[in-house]
Amino acid sequence: MTRESDATTHWSGFRTDSAADCDARGMAEAFRRLGFDDDVCIWFVKQGLKRPDKLAKQTDDSIDRYVQTCRKPGGGQNGHTCPMDAVELLKLAAFGGRHMDRIDRYFSPTAITEEWCTSWQDQVDLEKNWEDKVSPDEYPKAESAKSPAKMFEALETLFGRMRGVTGIPLLYVVRKDLEPPDEDRDPTVGESDSPYLTHDDEMIARAPIILDRDRCVGEIEQWDVTGPFNNTYLQDRKKVWVVLHTIFNGTYLYVHMKKFRQQNNGRGAYFALKEFLLGKDHVSRMVREMEASLKGFVYRGEGRRYGFAKYRTNHVEQHDIAESLVEFGYPGLSQDQKVTYFLDGIKTSALDVAKATVRANAHLKSEFDACATYIQDAINAAPPAIEASGQGGNARGVSQVGSGQRGGKTWTQAEVDAAVPALRAKYVRGGNRFYIPTKAYKTLTTVEKQAAYQIRKSMGGPASTGGAAKGAGGGGAPTNSTIKALTASVNALTKLTKEDDDAGSDSDKSVPKRMTSNDDATAGTKRSNANHPALARPEKRQRN
Repeated sequence: MTRESDATTHWSGFRTDSAADCDARGMAEAFRRLGFDDDVCIWFVKQGLKRPDKLAKQTDDSIDRYVQTCRKPGGGQNGHTCPMDAVELLKLAAFGGRHMDRIDRYFSPTAITEEWCTSWQDQVDLEKNWEDKVSPDEYPKAESAKSPAKMFEALETLFGRMRGVTGIPLLYVVRKDLEPPDEDRDPTVGESDSPYLTHDDEMIARAPIILDRDRCVGEIEQWDVTGPFNNTYLQDRKKVWVVLHTIFNGTYLYVHMKKFRQQNNGRGAYFALKEFLLGKDHVSRMVREMEASLKGFVYRGEGRRYGFAKYRTNHVEQHDIAESLVEFGYPGLSQDQKVTYFLDGIKTSALDVAKATVRANAHLKSEFDACATYIQDAINAAPPAIEASGQGGNARGVSQVGSGQRGGKTWTQAEVDAAVPALRAKYVRGGNRFYIPTKAYKTLTTVEKQAAYQIRKSMGGPASTGGAAKGAGGGGAPTNSTIKALTASVNALTKLTKEDDDAGSDSDKSVPKRMTSNDDATAGTKRSNANHPALARPEKRQRN
């Protein structure tokens, strides 16, 4: 056969200008490029593989059936030769076509080349060998909501591990943007300036959620509710719902996602939780806590359980929290801010020179990693001096880190220090007695309770922070008047006991020491202690 590309004389026999013949010619040319003979290419097209979308719907098994029939059609017809290499490329072409649908890009027959097909082999192997089954034991715990940013980071990691019904990572269901970027301005994997490192990254960003934007009504915010939705997305968002339901059902957070139960709307439930836990007020609180933690971290030198490595790690963890809050309106921490917090917490004079060097160097004071590495080098250069000024073998505590937890909630020493003056002014009486009524204690915040604990401890009282029956904190140091009264009573009682013992030593030892009602005469000759103030009972109230 001749191999001409002009439509009116095309070798495939599909020679009209109709859309169907144009697609048929394109597919026949694609099969030829994969290594099939012309008669096989024409046979494939006539058997139904006449459009790119038809090929994209084929699986490895269905392609094997096509090939088997092509080789042995039966009915007395002659079969055709189908090279194994060409068959394998055809299977990869079908996978590539399905992937174009997963990333919402146009699938053109002209894209089907041997090189293009073989480029999909790694992704095919990745998805075939992917461990998609994740045990509920591996899910983040509902308790992790105490640190919302970390919890959502864990959820994103989880959904990145799990794949939907067509192999797309479930993370696409909860991405921020409902619609993918415009195809013409969004280079695919492998192209220059592409934002995607892997095919999975591109699927997460571009997998279709909306079925047909031309059928959507209202603003794009409404589309998330009204659709119409891609059928694959509807199945995948149900899988997300099942995961979230497993994690949060039975907790106080479930009420915020319950309204999405009827439609199994995992995307809606996810963002409802996010709005509650990371709304404007919550983000402001988290920013305050993050900044207070950075101010509270202290390094005084190398200790057995706490040293520079831990100090640096503490700062980096807070930097990660700050970064996670950027998408919620927080501007983030600049490199200068990170360095300033870091240097301010170093409290050993052995590093004063190193700190001064950092502050005087434009590069070091504007790059946290460079600054931390420089300080580490200074510590390594003079370890004895650093250890001598450090915490020694002390365990990690307020003096080193300046933060902690109480009842599962975090506090920092900076916050506690700020709360102390107000509590002292309100609840310290007589200069040395600290008393908080039970009702008042129950209304205190975590930080205020920790401040109360430290005030009592500093005043010599019990180090308990619970509300006692007579008011939390009532066990402070006793007053001077109380001490004097108790001492006088004990001394008087001791003196009386001694006098009785002396009198008894001169009397007849046969006289019993306990008197009966018949011993009135004897009783009159002895001193009675019945009216001694130290042994007197409190007066009973007179009833009206």
